[in-house]
Amino acid sequence: GAGEPVVVPSYAAWFDLNKIHQLEKRDLPEWFAPGRPSLTPRTYLESRNTMVLLYRESPKRYLTAAAARRHVSGDAGALLRLHGFLEHWGLVNCCAAVHHRPV
Repeated sequence: GAGEPVVVPSYAAWFDLNKIHQLEKRDLPEWFAPGRPSLTPRTYLESRNTMVLLYRESPKRYLTAAAARRHVSGDAGALLRLHGFLEHWGLVNCCAAVHHRPV
């Protein structure tokens, strides 16, 4: 619940809520290419932080991509890839109980 510290895995020590890391630019280039008004560094930071903070509200609960999309508007494919990236790095769902994970 509220007040539980969320530990970022050591392999994701690069993560900063206030900055965009080169890893993010490399792995999710569609957000940083010119000419896509809905996919910009600003919308990336907003979408990413919304997902991370949403997960941190209930870290024992698995945050599905569908649940995240209810709180973030934008390109469905880009948001799905963002969710996968965050999950890969343990920035969402690292502490989710196994029985909460979808099969």
